[in-house]
Amino acid sequence: MKPVKLVAIGGKYSSNLFDGKLYHSIEVNLSPFELEGNECIDNPIHTKISIDFRELPGVRSWRDLENKAYEFTDVAFEDYEVPMPDSSIYLSYYHSPVCVTNMEFGERTDRSIRMSMKCEVDFENEVHGIQSYELSCLLEIEDYVG
Repeated sequence: MKPVKLVAIGGKYSSNLFDGKLYHSIEVNLSPFELEGNECIDNPIHTKISIDFRELPGVRSWRDLENKAYEFTDVAFEDYEVPMPDSSIYLSYYHSPVCVTNMEFGERTDRSIRMSMKCEVDFENEVHGIQSYELSCLLEIEDYVG
């Protein structure tokens, strides 16, 4: 299996109110990278990891994320409030699943917050398969969309 180097270079955070619940979205921009072995993909790849429509218990504003950590599971137990986020990485013509197992938020500034995450990317091909990453970046805050 050929390793694929992913490096986070920044991102953005936004939130949406839907049916009375606040949902969070995070985009992690990635440094351009090569994915050899698939002639349908143009290299280098310029893309991002998208974490969409995520509920986070106890968070009513991005300011509440400061110094919080979340562990996720792929099984949503009745008493477990934080199932795994719906996330993916877009590669040319398809979305590859991203399994986020952990997210940690650090200190915030006026319009940004530091985030680290552990994830596995399923590149959906026999050449690269599933690879694990620890990524960290500064998220810019987008205004509330409601």
